[in-house]
Amino acid sequence: MKNHPTIEGSAVETSPATASPQLPLPVVELNRQAMSLLDEARGSFPAWAIESHRVCGAEVLDFRSQNCPTEAGILLARVSGGGQLEVAVVPAADDVAWQFEVVVQTNAPGPTCLGAQYAGWPLSCGKYFAMVSGPIRGARGREPLFQYFSIESDAWQQHPEVKRVAVLESDQLPDEPTVQQMATECSCRPEQLVLCVAGTASPAGTLQVVARSLETSLHQCEVLGGDIDAIQAGTGRAPLPPIPKKSLTAIGWTNDAIIYHGQATWQVTGDWEAWQKLGAQVASENSPSFGQPFLALFKAAGYDFYKLDPRLFAPAVIVMEHTPSQQSLRFGSVHPDLLQASWIE
Repeated sequence: MKNHPTIEGSAVETSPATASPQLPLPVVELNRQAMSLLDEARGSFPAWAIESHRVCGAEVLDFRSQNCPTEAGILLARVSGGGQLEVAVVPAADDVAWQFEVVVQTNAPGPTCLGAQYAGWPLSCGKYFAMVSGPIRGARGREPLFQYFSIESDAWQQHPEVKRVAVLESDQLPDEPTVQQMATECSCRPEQLVLCVAGTASPAGTLQVVARSLETSLHQCEVLGGDIDAIQAGTGRAPLPPIPKKSLTAIGWTNDAIIYHGQATWQVTGDWEAWQKLGAQVASENSPSFGQPFLALFKAAGYDFYKLDPRLFAPAVIVMEHTPSQQSLRFGSVHPDLLQASWIE
């Protein structure tokens, strides 16, 4: 799922829980754990068709190959979540047209999904462009979203050995000016960057995008005025689409996977009545654009994400489980017919 536009004027009147202080974002630890995942998997890189390059001193890991297996996509998705996101590919139900679904889980939804996994950095340098996710975003800290987090100002000075880890959604590897720009924006040397690159129309790239079913629901919660800190744990799942030939088609198919069949579950505390009011606004069916293939909507918007209705960037179903009362509610519904109709190249 690409960068989500902000929902203007959509905050609910009643906060789902008493307003909490800024969420602590363990940005150094998120980057450290992401790097540990990569280091643990290095022995498998040749078999997984992952190539390592040096660009202006930074390590660039190329996940773009069509020969990358499922394991590579799972690794990329977990790295994007700063090592706090569990990811699995499981068989789909017998009554649907697709074979597999991507399932995610985390016990730290705010830092994992919004502090790391959310593709909130639109990186542009010359002719190069990529949507950047991963724990490097906390090291940069320039997005408005980070007003909800507290980050130790001297954290990197205390841990200069920790690399800044990014996932770049792009068909091209970054060039030297792009790496230099990233290092400048993150207040570090290029040698302190590790950049994982995968286009959407690749096995690893498709999987890591579809792994954002939970993240999209958290983003909706944030823009609707919900208390992210009161979401204690979360799970998500969405169908894994086939890999098309074109990146633009892949953008459409991965978005549709979440919009029309994605499901997210939150375990929440706080005011249950207020959570119910918010939950009714989260699912993608709240968007007036709901019901059309994403690619058609994207084309009509002139391929500008910011001209699309931001309420569309959400899972089809949201389930809320209230931990104190043991009550739960489900909002929205899946639409396998719409999803299957969109997956035609």
